[in-house]
Formats: sequence, C-alpha cells, structure tokens
Amino acid sequence: MYYRLRPTPVLEGVYDVRRPHLDAEWLSGRPFSVALPNPLEIELDDRFGTRMADIFIDGILVMSDRLVAAIQRAGVTNLQTFPAVLNDAQRGLRLPGFQAVQILGTLKAADPKKSIAYDPDDIGRDIVGFDKLVIDPKAARGALMFRLLESASTIIVHERVKRELDKEQWQFVSVHPTDENPDPLDLEDWAADYRALVEWEKRKAQEKRAAKKKGTALKSQATAKKKRPARKPASKTRATKPASKTNRATPKTKAPSRTKVGARKKPSPATRRPRGKR
Repeated sequence: MYYRLRPTPVLEGVYDVRRPHLDAEWLSGRPFSVALPNPLEIELDDRFGTRMADIFIDGILVMSDRLVAAIQRAGVTNLQTFPAVLNDAQRGLRLPGFQAVQILGTLKAADPKKSIAYDPDDIGRDIVGFDKLVIDPKAARGALMFRLLESASTIIVHERVKRELDKEQWQFVSVHPTDENPDPLDLEDWAADYRALVEWEKRKAQEKRAAKKKGTALKSQATAKKKRPARKPASKTRATKPASKTNRATPKTKAPSRTKVGARKKPSPATRRPRGKR
C-alpha cells in the first residue's frame, strides 16, 4: 500500500519557506550536476506563524536531519541531500539540522480508473493534482519513495516507509492514504485540546499515585497488626465498695483499754477505807 507524504495541513501557525529561484529543478527528479552552496541558505516565511516543522515542500523539499535518517533507515536510496540552514532574519534565527532533498526519479503510477484528476485547463498530461488519488501497485513497481509524474509536487512513500516513520513523533509531518485529503488543523483549537488532554492525564496520574499510596498504607497497617504481640488479659480484681458518706464523716475514736485477765483492780481513793477504823 502507498501513502502520501507532506506537511500536516494547518490553517496557520507554522513557518513556511520562501520559494528559491531554482525551484523547478527540485521538482524534476533529476540529480544536480552543479555544485550547490554548502550549506544552502533557506529563508523562512513567518507570515502564517513561527512553529517549526520537520518537513517543507514549497518549491524545494526540506527535511530535518532525523526525518531524512528515518526514511533512509526504511531502505530509501534515491535521495540526493544537501546540508541546509533555515534563517529568520527578522528574529535573528539561524537554524541548522536540516537538509534540502532531491528525490531522484518520477513515476507515472496513478490508477486512471480509480483516480479523479484535478485538471481545470484540460491539459491532460501535466496534471497539477488529484481530487482522489489511487496508486497502481504494478506501475509503482515496489518503489519506496518517488514523485508522481502526473503531479510532481506529490510525494509518494511505500507502507514500509510509513511503518518506520510511525516509530517516532514528528512536527507537522503527515503520512496518509493517497485517496484521503485530511482537513486543515486549527492549531488554536488543537492547542486547547492538547492542554486539556495533558491536564486529564496529569489528574489521572495523581489519582493513581494517591490510590497506590493509600494501598501501601493499608498494607503496612495490616502487616504491623500481624506482627504486634497479643496483649495478656488483665487480672480480675474484686472491686471494693466506696466508703459511705456516714463512715467518711464520722471521726475515728480510740478504743477503750482493756485490763489483763487476772489483774487486781485498784480501788479509787473515794471508796478506800482508812486504816484502824471499822
């Protein structure tokens, strides 16, 4: 299966590149035989925004180094690349890490029975686009990446390339079926939706951490309860009745002394009889 490779369509918000004077050669599919500046200086156009993408196709195909590397890892060998620097003179930016790419070769691979051509001037052979594009696998002959002869600005990649690109995240790179035309992306709504998604994921992560923390605490409490020694039952003691109010109010008196058994009691002086008188 084949797919179309192009920048993600957006309403606004992303850098564009200014058309170079030699843009026609970049669409020819022929290799450059003359030396080009090293690096190529490419001017950025900030009329629609200043977000950076991994691919630009306005007249000249420009890709980030890592996008070129991923495509080559998929087995694509028909690329002629030149180091490039993107410049935004107004902001004083000079951005390396990009390459101007010439795709060598073009193929007439559109299925005429299933495709719907966009040919307003009835040119017939130099078609500028398609309302619906279906690639004929036999005509494509297993090529991994090529420009379409009927529409040189259309870049086609094999499913093998798509699988390799799906392994990474890209800035505004679209790889979609050739018979689909994705709607432009509204970056303002997209940014709001993305922020909402980030907040939702953050909230879910916090809830997950809280639940995990609570589960750990409950597990620790259960473990501590198992390890805690059993308490000895308290000894049963007889409860004493509190003293009554009467007993508490009555002062203690000294018990009367008792005489020893067999002791003779002395008479008091009043009852004692004088000696010699009867």
